[in-house]
Amino acid sequence: MRSSSIFVVFVLLISLLGIGLNGQNETADIENRLNLQLNSIPSSPYNLSAEVYVNATDSYIELYWDYSYTEGGNITFNVYRSGYEDVPMWNSSYIIGNTHSSEYWPNEHYHDDDVEIGNTYYYRVSAENYEGESDMSEVFSVTVEGENDEDQEGPSTTGLSMVWIIILFLFVIVIGGGGIVWKRKSSGSNSSANSNYQQHNQQGYVRQNLQHEQNLTQDKNQYQKTDDQVAPSEKKPGKSIAERKSDIESKIDSLKDEEKLIDTREVEEYIKKNDIDKAENLMENLRDNYQEYKKTIKELTSLDRRKSSLAEQLADEKIDRQTFNDARKAMEHRKAELEEKLERLRREVIYEDYQKPF
Repeated sequence: MRSSSIFVVFVLLISLLGIGLNGQNETADIENRLNLQLNSIPSSPYNLSAEVYVNATDSYIELYWDYSYTEGGNITFNVYRSGYEDVPMWNSSYIIGNTHSSEYWPNEHYHDDDVEIGNTYYYRVSAENYEGESDMSEVFSVTVEGENDEDQEGPSTTGLSMVWIIILFLFVIVIGGGGIVWKRKSSGSNSSANSNYQQHNQQGYVRQNLQHEQNLTQDKNQYQKTDDQVAPSEKKPGKSIAERKSDIESKIDSLKDEEKLIDTREVEEYIKKNDIDKAENLMENLRDNYQEYKKTIKELTSLDRRKSSLAEQLADEKIDRQTFNDARKAMEHRKAELEEKLERLRREVIYEDYQKPF
């Protein structure tokens, strides 16, 4: 009986010792993996690309890049920009902004709205974590191409003509009135007949000037009436109706060259109605929605790549099952949001009987 109790105690001690050793080994393994991830300077971003947007109100650049999250943790992307190709030394003075990202919630793009049409900009991107900053990516150049709407309305010739007519009229009144007063003073000793004749002439001159002023007033009212009767689209400075219509048709052709099934029917309908203002507004909305549509497709594609990368990391035992499940759940949630957004945009820019693959 005593030997049996000693044997049981011995077995329990051996079991406890084994559990302790296994726990220590697992803890050490986790610490080693965390140190490997957190004590590494991140790798450099790559595959920079950009989309340029130019319209009547503003211009901007959407900059994109790819990144391999081999270090784990949170990443800050620093965006560098220069107006010159040959930069002797890229430093922090060239940083125009940054974005925050992680492997499970990636954010690999930057919105740059401080651009001007006709300029070329040179970008580089680096990744940074608590251990330091990576090397910068290769230089990527973007040119903002478009037309400046800088046509300004010149001074109104009608307005200038009226001003000069009024000045000339006042000048005639002053000179004529002064001459009359001088003439009356110099002829004080003349006969009453000459005085009556002079008074008659003065009254006739004043009547003539009053009639001239009435004619000027009628002409001014006629100018104002003619200007008020002009249609708003005809009074709009800058391009003519035909030129604006041609611009819209060129934009439609450009969109159809890029996406043959883009829905421009509503814009074309208002062009036929000759409602150019409405057609221009619809065209701008269509272009903006189409650009957002392309961005959403690109983000969905990037999300699918990350899901594949996540599965590979699990297979290589770089992450554990719980981390994989949490990340996959977050990605599925984001994918559902993007697919809902894509469907809404698809209905606005693509023909109803067509489903865009992605």
